[in-house]
Amino acid sequence: MRQTGDYSGKGPLTLQALQQLLHGAVARLDVNKAREEAAQYVYDQRALEVWSKDFFLQALANITDVQLLP
Repeated sequence: MRQTGDYSGKGPLTLQALQQLLHGAVARLDVNKAREEAAQYVYDQRALEVWSKDFFLQALANITDVQLLP
């Protein structure tokens, strides 16, 4: 993430910092556009109907134990 400029923190990327970055990404997400872009790769289009900002925030809440590299 440092190489792409997505994380510029001086210390290691912690779980808390990662979650903050992901929450920010969800906040900026255009769900309809994401759904349109993903549709060509999804066999059952009904799977995309559940996509919402709340859906992704709930998924983020389940990220509790991640091994992060320095």
